[in-house]
Amino acid sequence: MRHTVEHDAELLAVLRLMYPASSSTKLRKMLTQGRVLVNDDVVHRAKHSVASGDTVDVIVRQRAEERTPPPAPRSTVQLEVLFEDETLLVVNKPHQLLSVATDRLEVDTLHSRCVEYLKESDAQAWCFIVHRLDRDTSGIMVFAKHQQAKRDLQQQFHDREVHRTYRALVEGTPTPAAGTVNSWLMEDKHLNVKAVNKSHPQERRRSPTITR
Repeated sequence: MRHTVEHDAELLAVLRLMYPASSSTKLRKMLTQGRVLVNDDVVHRAKHSVASGDTVDVIVRQRAEERTPPPAPRSTVQLEVLFEDETLLVVNKPHQLLSVATDRLEVDTLHSRCVEYLKESDAQAWCFIVHRLDRDTSGIMVFAKHQQAKRDLQQQFHDREVHRTYRALVEGTPTPAAGTVNSWLMEDKHLNVKAVNKSHPQERRRSPTITR
């Protein structure tokens, strides 16, 4: 993914913007491996200063010495825009598509498609992650076009002001027809969500989940 810097900053801060789900350790490893290019030159320093208008590329799944960004594989699924204004972009996420790149640095994600869509009309455009849906979940996702909109929306999610409804397809007829399931879910570093028991050793990373 190619990113055009909007404001003067350190290179590590720009990488965090490009890959919000990746750890600082992973981003620094990308730098030491020579996989980060600024204006087509390899840069290794996390504190390297970049200016507005500079371009930042990350070499994905290629040898660093080749110094060329990989072609971006595209899915046959098109971006379905449900709503758009000057601050928001609301889209329908298909199943089997990641919301955002993980530490594996996947090229084709819903976030990357939204960025590409916005850049068709404005080369400086960007969108910010507000929330995520699991790879196997389809549904509505909201992206913010500006930092302030991102902060406001994330606060609404944090304060549980956003009502979300999930529907599951089942095979056969459940018995009983209705009920409540209390469980614990945990997300790994690749954003895969799995059920864990209450006494899981990484208990700080697990969240109680109630399904009715």
